[in-house]
Amino acid sequence: MKHILFLSLILAALVANAQEFQVNVVETDPNLEIKIQSAETEAQAVEDCVGCNDNPSLAPQPVATIAETGAHLDKVSSEEGWMNACSEFVQDGEIGQYGDMIRSEVMKPNQYMNIKKGDADLAGLCPNYPMMDDSSKANVFLLILTSMAFEESSCNNDKSTRGPNGTAKGFFQLHLGKEASYGPECNNFDSRTGAGSVMCSLSVINKQMGDGDLFRQDSNYWDVLRPQRWSKKKKKYFPNPSYAQIRVAIAEFAPCNERQSSSLATDVKTNKQLFQVMDKKIFHKAEVVEFDL
Repeated sequence: MKHILFLSLILAALVANAQEFQVNVVETDPNLEIKIQSAETEAQAVEDCVGCNDNPSLAPQPVATIAETGAHLDKVSSEEGWMNACSEFVQDGEIGQYGDMIRSEVMKPNQYMNIKKGDADLAGLCPNYPMMDDSSKANVFLLILTSMAFEESSCNNDKSTRGPNGTAKGFFQLHLGKEASYGPECNNFDSRTGAGSVMCSLSVINKQMGDGDLFRQDSNYWDVLRPQRWSKKKKKYFPNPSYAQIRVAIAEFAPCNERQSSSLATDVKTNKQLFQVMDKKIFHKAEVVEFDL
């Protein structure tokens, strides 16, 4: 009974402070564990929660299904003109090999804890994220990484460019031959393979989220996750269209904002606030100057 009362108080606090959410681990009761065996068993998640049938408030929710995620990525792909570029992540609503890899990695028990914990910035875009089960959170990060891969490389792991510290290569434009410097989970030349690019990038994101919010200006490795982009030619910052597109893709993902029940109601004004603060029109790619980076 004490556990239920304690969790109810925590949920009430989350609802009251949805826009200023800071995630903390507040309970270690084994009854709160959700065990998911594979990507195909996400619908079983709530049933695997011991005691959730008698106490529905114990079950993490809402669930962002694979079908919803695939459909949303198809919508983003159509709107952004991805064509079939990201078919290895998702195509026609079906999750591809690298999409499955992202999901499987994020859902591993006791790993990627900063990703699973989330942060205030992500909760601002996806108010339901703190209450999601691990499968749903994995789907949100499938959306994030697929969007990043397109913005960085058009989802082409063979793409390489000259970066500030050598050659940048792969889906996420990691520094070729220097990937081990990102952390112990990365190995040099990981970016030569799609699997290496995905695994190393997930570990970098997890590490960065331990240091601060996902979307940051100065300390973020990826330019596409920064609100502004520096132009060497103009010697000034410009609004970053890739940053805006990725944030909008998250904010428009229905499971992030839909109301699941009166007890877990969240503020659904996020999209309107986002567009008020960052007028989408100024980020339209056709209207943004070419950057000499």
